Amino acid sequence: MQPFTELSFDTVAEECHEGMPLFVLVPDNVIQTLRPEGTFVVQALLNGSLDAGRRTIKPWGDGRWFMELTKAHCRKAGIAEGARVSVTLRPAADTPEALSEALTQAGLATRWEALTKAQRRAFSEEVFAAKKPETARARIEKIVTQLARA
Repeated sequence: MQPFTELSFDTVAEECHEGMPLFVLVPDNVIQTLRPEGTFVVQALLNGSLDAGRRTIKPWGDGRWFMELTKAHCRKAGIAEGARVSVTLRPAADTPEALSEALTQAGLATRWEALTKAQRRAFSEEVFAAKKPETARARIEKIVTQLARA
C-alpha cells in the first residue's frame, strides 16, 4: 500500500441486508491512490468530528472496497441508511507504541520482527482492542512473556 497522510471523501451510508451494519463504499480514486494489496486498517473520522477509531477497509470481491460503520458510531454521528457521510482516513499504526517500547526494553525487538506480518498484526490488534489502559498493559505483558519463551 502506498504511504499517505490523510484522504477525505464524501459518500452515502448503505445497508446490504436488513439488520447488518451500515457501510460506506470507498471511492475508486481513493483506492487507486492507496493501491492496497488486500484488507487494510485505517484511522477514520466521520463527518469531521467523530473518531471512528481503527476501521478495516475490505475488498467487496467485485472491485469495490467498503468500510463498515458500527451502530454506536452511526448513532453518535446521526448517520442512517442513505445519509451523506464525510469520511477522513489517516494511516493506522501497525504496532501500539507501548508494545514497541516494551519489546525494546525486553530485548525482543528482533524476535518481534522475525514474526510474520499476520502474527504481528494479531498481537497488535489485541492491544489496540483494549478499552482500558490496564487491559492494554496486561496484554502487553502477556505478549512479552510469550515472545520471551519462544
